[in-house]
Amino acid sequence: MYGSKYVCKLNEACVEQARYSFTDEQGQPRYMAAEDGKLYVTLSSGNVARLDANTLTFEKMVAVGQNPEHIIEEDGKLYLVNSGFGYDNRLSIIDIKTFDTAEHVEIFQNPDRILEANDKIFIQGYGGPYPDYDYTVAIYDKENKTYKKIGPGTLMAEYNDVVYVIYSETDYNTNTSNHTLYSYNAKTNKKEETSFLQMPEELKTRIFYMLSINPENGDFYVGTTDYNTNGYIYRFKKDGTFIEKFESGGVSPRAAVFID
Repeated sequence: MYGSKYVCKLNEACVEQARYSFTDEQGQPRYMAAEDGKLYVTLSSGNVARLDANTLTFEKMVAVGQNPEHIIEEDGKLYLVNSGFGYDNRLSIIDIKTFDTAEHVEIFQNPDRILEANDKIFIQGYGGPYPDYDYTVAIYDKENKTYKKIGPGTLMAEYNDVVYVIYSETDYNTNTSNHTLYSYNAKTNKKEETSFLQMPEELKTRIFYMLSINPENGDFYVGTTDYNTNGYIYRFKKDGTFIEKFESGGVSPRAAVFID
């Protein structure tokens, strides 16, 4: 819970089972990854905290960079990006077994999100401080510790080792957007410029705030916002065919989580 500075554990009925509240020194929690009974939480203080996933007992912190954001686990290591609110440009890597120090690799400025596809690391971010954004999407080469830009993007998601990217250019005076959609196959290393969604006309100028994919069937979920009223979710089949639209129940839907 960003703002309230805590992590809580709920049961299936959404009844709270445990809670850990971070101190002012530890900072605000941003994102977390789970692995082997542990939670790894990025904190606005520039640290990653390790908690026991069952009890939420705090165990240890490792210093990373300025304002660490999204974090993933891949092949026994934690990968996370440090935005610095526009002024950091590093990827941090932590060995889970030791969990003592972080290795830092310079990438592009102001990275925000990270995901894995076919053992490759994909990073999306702003590419600079406000207002000089170019919205970079890049592949990070783990062996050579280099990165390659594949295009611009404001949202990305992965399914079956294909990374799907949406790049939105928004006019906030009119609250309308223009969207470019493309995908990148992490198995073949090929970029597909064709749009992966057959969007209804009304969606083409809406402001996008969410792109999530159901890992069970590949359905796409796109969330929209006007920053004032409840957003809408547009659902598509994995072949891009539009299925349905429904209200999100809140302003600016950010993510969808799929439970068996």
